[in-house]
Amino acid sequence: AMDVVDVTGRRIDAIAADGTLRAGAHSIEWDGRDAAGRAVAAGTYFVRMTAQGRTQTERVAVVK
Repeated sequence: AMDVVDVTGRRIDAIAADGTLRAGAHSIEWDGRDAAGRAVAAGTYFVRMTAQGRTQTERVAVVK
């Protein structure tokens, strides 16, 4: 599962991957919109991925 959260930790959107992914590098795009389909404000967000009991978080910047 992948979630996009704001700097306060509030979930903005969930990103679904298509099916089960094999080990290795993958690319998944986020369209810069919240769960309701509205464009998010410029700023810092975090993409949090959880798989097999491990969590990794990456910072992303939305620039307009």
